[in-house]
Amino acid sequence: MEARVLRRMRQQHGLLSRSQALDEGITSRQIERMVRSGVWEREAKGVYRNAAVPSTVRSRLLAVCMAHRAVASHRSAAALHRIEGYTLDRVEVVVAPGRGRGMRGARGSER
Repeated sequence: MEARVLRRMRQQHGLLSRSQALDEGITSRQIERMVRSGVWEREAKGVYRNAAVPSTVRSRLLAVCMAHRAVASHRSAAALHRIEGYTLDRVEVVVAPGRGRGMRGARGSER
């Protein structure tokens, strides 16, 4: 895999969106091969995680944001901003109306 792709995944908690992969010259067929071989795992719709990087609440939050064009909200946002008393132990996001369909493992609010 190209160094650029791995660098981008490192910068994004092991994640890469399908559109980012395609922009880097990876074909749809190569993406599916990476998933089938276990090198990548689907973290959210259209978002993949390098299997060598463990899934965390932070990576799941980023994956949901990438997949649904969402932003962290409520307790997740408070924890990201290091507000005392909040820990990143859940995925809470705000999405545009209609963008939250198929969102798994997250609590979403429409704005």
